[in-house]
Amino acid sequence: MHKIFLLTLLTLSFNTFAFEWHGIKSGMSKEEVDAITGGKSGWQDVGEGEIFNTTMGINPPNLFTVDFSYTSDDKLWRISLNFEKQSGARSIAQTRALNELYGSYIERSVNYYSSYSMPCLVVMFIDDELFEQDAEKFYKEQIDLY
Repeated sequence: MHKIFLLTLLTLSFNTFAFEWHGIKSGMSKEEVDAITGGKSGWQDVGEGEIFNTTMGINPPNLFTVDFSYTSDDKLWRISLNFEKQSGARSIAQTRALNELYGSYIERSVNYYSSYSMPCLVVMFIDDELFEQDAEKFYKEQIDLY
């Protein structure tokens, strides 16, 4: 199961390098990210652009959640930007912008608040090196348990 998850994660990770997004860099601690985002460095409802517009001066259209993931030693290894998928001409503009700005995205359906399934486009920034170091740490800690 773990191997399937890891393989899926690495397959879905398009931006796999040390990353920086609006001043947030891979390897930062939660505290450092909180200082930039105004204390909002976990999974967050973006709402009306309130998080990034007020604290960072950006307001990405249709961004509805952001997920910051940290290693076991508190280093940022992934950011997931979840955009509500648009339709018609807006969809063409949206996918073009995501491709130009981020290089790629994945399309999936998200169960939002467990009662509503929303089509979304997800951009992931993943620092593979930090993720692999954390996985290796867990492997060494747990191999004897098997």
